[in-house]
Amino acid sequence: MFGPANRDLAIDVDARIQAIRANATQRLTDTDTWTNLNTFLGRGGKILFYHGVSDPWFSAFDTLNYWQRASAANGTAWRDASRFYMVPGMGHCRGGDSFDDFDLLGAVVAWVEQGQTPEAVLSWRSSQPSRQRPMCPWPSYAHYTGGDAELAGSYECRMPYGAPKG
Repeated sequence: MFGPANRDLAIDVDARIQAIRANATQRLTDTDTWTNLNTFLGRGGKILFYHGVSDPWFSAFDTLNYWQRASAANGTAWRDASRFYMVPGMGHCRGGDSFDDFDLLGAVVAWVEQGQTPEAVLSWRSSQPSRQRPMCPWPSYAHYTGGDAELAGSYECRMPYGAPKG
């Protein structure tokens, strides 16, 4: 669109990434490298992440990778101020065979204003609001415990075997 068509048949992705990262101006706009959030966290900031596991454009593992790098850079402050939710079956921002409606804004407001740390967040299907599940913070998952399988109360968030504590 802004020049001749690119007729390359191959691309060296590693070289392209290196060139981008070597450009100081580009690094200022690439927010995926901004993992030191001590000013935000020091002022009591809270942040919730979510990503649809069936997103066809961006991998949920890329968002998880950022979240883990931010955790490594900020330590306990990050773990105390952030949560990451993977949404099984959800595509890019919504849709798919998923429970793709949920209120993370209400959850973060309750966290900031009332000190209610979000754990399980209620989610429901856009097409069938009566079908509900808890959305659990990573790495926990919604485990069926019994009762009506269509109700969120029939599930609890459980950690996978061998998952790190805290």
